[in-house]
Amino acid sequence: MAVLRWQPIALARDNADYFKKRAQMLLTAMQEDLNSPGALASLSSTQNKLEAELVTTSELEAFEHLLNNLDTLFGLDLMQQSDITAEQKQLVVDRTQAREAKDWTTSDTLRSQLAEQGIAVRDTAYGPIWYRT
Repeated sequence: MAVLRWQPIALARDNADYFKKRAQMLLTAMQEDLNSPGALASLSSTQNKLEAELVTTSELEAFEHLLNNLDTLFGLDLMQQSDITAEQKQLVVDRTQAREAKDWTTSDTLRSQLAEQGIAVRDTAYGPIWYRT
């Protein structure tokens, strides 16, 4: 989830309030006698939404605020997750171009090269999204 901060999509949508409300819901749940089931349910629905809709550039600040809250509440160090290298980004771009050209052998080879480096790729309607394995 946290690596989405390095991959915002250019889309005319602003759900910043959603992320702000989720951050507040998590804090409230944990303040209610450590209502961790409520916090985890909120976190799960947020993850589901992120997997489907990703993060836009206009939502990025609010998303990072949510990550900071998660780090503070649960000690997850989500904001410490780094971006991939320029070379790895190029492999993702090259893989996308190979897929568009229907060059499945090259696409699979590039995916394997990324996997060897601990990077997986998920194809979405908005383009490829990488994540660490």
